[in-house]
Amino acid sequence: MPHLVHGFADGKFPFLPDFAVVCEREIFFPNHRGEFVSHRDWNQRCNDEVEMVFRMADLTLEEVREHICNHTGAQWMEEEGGSIGIISRTSEEMDWIVSEVTKMTSKYPDLGWQRSTIYLRFGHKNFQKGSALAEVARLRGLSAEQVFAIGDSHNDLEMLDAAVAQYRACPANAVTDVIRHVGRTQGYICQKDHSHGVIEALDHFFR
Repeated sequence: MPHLVHGFADGKFPFLPDFAVVCEREIFFPNHRGEFVSHRDWNQRCNDEVEMVFRMADLTLEEVREHICNHTGAQWMEEEGGSIGIISRTSEEMDWIVSEVTKMTSKYPDLGWQRSTIYLRFGHKNFQKGSALAEVARLRGLSAEQVFAIGDSHNDLEMLDAAVAQYRACPANAVTDVIRHVGRTQGYICQKDHSHGVIEALDHFFR
């Protein structure tokens, strides 16, 4: 959250969003003073569930760490607050890492991870961008038929689901897996990259 707030200030952003989801799972809302306040019930439940699944899978995660460090040049990251992740050297290396992690952690169905190119963050499979967006919609009294989502990386896949958002899109620079998913689920694949793609998708759905 501090990084996001710094970005808004540094870029002189003209308004604040109605909500923010950080670390791909924690929800915050701005108050009347423009300060972001934690959605405590959700965030506490999220942190408790992540901590529990990490305790259950502790030995397996240590085996994963040793395996990754012995067979790749990736970095194993453990940060204050219980965040565990991996940074690979290339996307291809991360492809291999994900395939190995999937096999090694199969006995822990609640253990999940979120990947963005060469970055991977472990967590609980039920707390990710998709479930967080659905929770925001629930709090606002909105159904999936009233929700728009656009994303470009693997950690957006749960959000780009018809059960979460009826209007789904990806910019042209999205990774191949996301482009295929959006196309397969009758979403909109933009011809433009990055923020220009976001504008294109909004115009496509809501012109």
